Amino acid sequence: MKKLLGFVIALIFILTTVIGYPMAYFDVGNGNTVEAASNYSKGYYKVTPSEGLNLRKKATTSSKSLTVLSKGTRLKVTKVKSSWGYTSHGSKKGWVSLKYAKYLGRYLDGKYKVTADEGLRLRKGYSTSTKKLTVIPYKTVLTITRFHGDWGRTSYKGKTGWVSMEYVSLKSTSIGDSDNNSSQSTSSSDDAKYKVIADVGLCLRKGRGTSYDRIAVIPYKKVIEVTKSKNGWARTTYRGKTGWAAKKYLKKVSEDNEMQVDITKKKMLSKRKVYLKWKGFKKATKYRVYRSKHKSRGYECIRITKKTHITNSGLAEDDSYYYKVRAYRGKKKYGDISDAERIYTGSEFVDLDVAVRSGKTTAKLNWNEEKFVTGYIIFRSSGNGYKRIEVIRDKDHSSYKDKGLDPDERYSYKIRSYRRIGGKTYYSNLSEENEVGKYEEPSKITISNVTKPSTLRVSQAFTLKGKIKSEYKLKKVYVGICTTKGKWKKGMHVTRKPGKKTFKISSVDALIKFDELSSGTYRYKVKAVDSQGYSKRLVYKKFTVKKNGKFIWPCGNRSCITSYFGYRAIFGDYHPAIDIGVPTGTKIHASRKGTVIVTQSNPYASSYGKYVIIEHSGNYQTLYAHCSALKCSVGDKVSQGETIALVGMTGNATGPHLHFEVRYNGVKQNPLNYLP
Repeated sequence: MKKLLGFVIALIFILTTVIGYPMAYFDVGNGNTVEAASNYSKGYYKVTPSEGLNLRKKATTSSKSLTVLSKGTRLKVTKVKSSWGYTSHGSKKGWVSLKYAKYLGRYLDGKYKVTADEGLRLRKGYSTSTKKLTVIPYKTVLTITRFHGDWGRTSYKGKTGWVSMEYVSLKSTSIGDSDNNSSQSTSSSDDAKYKVIADVGLCLRKGRGTSYDRIAVIPYKKVIEVTKSKNGWARTTYRGKTGWAAKKYLKKVSEDNEMQVDITKKKMLSKRKVYLKWKGFKKATKYRVYRSKHKSRGYECIRITKKTHITNSGLAEDDSYYYKVRAYRGKKKYGDISDAERIYTGSEFVDLDVAVRSGKTTAKLNWNEEKFVTGYIIFRSSGNGYKRIEVIRDKDHSSYKDKGLDPDERYSYKIRSYRRIGGKTYYSNLSEENEVGKYEEPSKITISNVTKPSTLRVSQAFTLKGKIKSEYKLKKVYVGICTTKGKWKKGMHVTRKPGKKTFKISSVDALIKFDELSSGTYRYKVKAVDSQGYSKRLVYKKFTVKKNGKFIWPCGNRSCITSYFGYRAIFGDYHPAIDIGVPTGTKIHASRKGTVIVTQSNPYASSYGKYVIIEHSGNYQTLYAHCSALKCSVGDKVSQGETIALVGMTGNATGPHLHFEVRYNGVKQNPLNYLP
């Protein structure tokens, strides 16, 4: 027995010497995962929005923007505050919103340089207690491709082991540069013409990078001559100023002027009609006009014409559309399709939500903000006709305060929006009249026994309670959920006209569906207006909705779903799960860590066929049905991802698939609210 034990110990020693620390090959607890955690952490991030990301002075959207980081820029975040990360770009340091950046990991794969003066120890495992293999000299460049916590795996002089990341610095990856830039400088002479394709124009900068000062803005569709290209930047001259422009916003122009259709004119004719004109080709026999709601996808052909212009009618009001035109010569395409051009349609009348006395000589107007407008015009009447009192040249306004009013006078208000397009002004219809009464001393409006949400889970319901009392009859009561900025969420608020001095909030409880909110931060708001025009916000409580733990796909993914949660018209039934269509025999994994509480191996016992039920922490259960074989038993403790069964088509099934249910407190939930 002693000889056998000695043989096993010797074998383990030989294996660890030859292949290194064995657990490293399984990435146990690897801290360098590329998936962003629910809580943001220090490390490397990549900017994802196509329009770039603001580097701000403070960790708030109202703070001053220091510069704009282009898409693909990689950043090293050294401090985290809520959803903001502190980083540097060039000579500027500030905060960026990590909501718009992809987490790359605590460390990046690449070449690192040893910074410890006395050298760096290469160890067998990722701990200071493991055996030292050798000492790597100061300034030695290492290639590190795997990480575990604050340790990196590398090789030096034929020996493979782990080094502390605290004593190395990244060498080959240039942090702060775009993905378009390689670690090595690449340049070439160009001497070609390019056209600017950025809608808002293209910045010409002193150097190759967004951190350099802007010296000019080259307009959209302007053709420029590029003399040199280097690391994704193009050197050009515009209006006597020479600098560098991002090459990804340039498109090479062919020597043949008839290679691409050029849309020369676009305008709105009415609220539902637009006009489009383009430069025709001599050899083209017809043109196809395409339209979409999105700039880069979903285009459909709406017209085939021999003319070089069209009028498109029957469009939706208060909207926008993208158009493209392609030339044909016979049945063959002739040249390239045009660039996408956006055209707006007219606005509907503005909905003046409420106008109330906000003081002895003031009144406040609130309206629903419109899309695609230039501004608003406000009209007031005191009984002798409406007069224009204000023109607001800001589309983001949704309120106005009228001052200098007579306390003993009644006033009426109307509002309309306007838009400036191609030098012309288009007006919407006037809103409905909204009256403000004489000034009265503020009346008393109170609320009692009110329930306020604080922290909820996705799909968790919440019961509204509370009673509003007023000195005068209540004219309007607003109850619902709004964003953190105070705007009502669509379908999540109600308005009531009680006509009496009391109102119970519980009467609208069924209409405010907290269980349909996705994860995020919201506000619960209650507001009342009495018959005297006095308005009071009674509740304005911030609350959060958190994700329901971490679940994984038991098999397949979203593209494999053959039947969704909810009512199914084809079968005329309510489906309390999702069906994942994958081949028979596919492994089914536990969606979350838990205990097996039910197994059914008899395929004829129920419509589920063979199935498994696992109980998880937090009052959750998951069910896996129509299995061909079970790989677990009642009482088994299973880890997330462990194989528990195989896909089949037992029970009521028309084909091989997994019927997957998620239950919370015994109530069947939509699994897509829990899966990544």
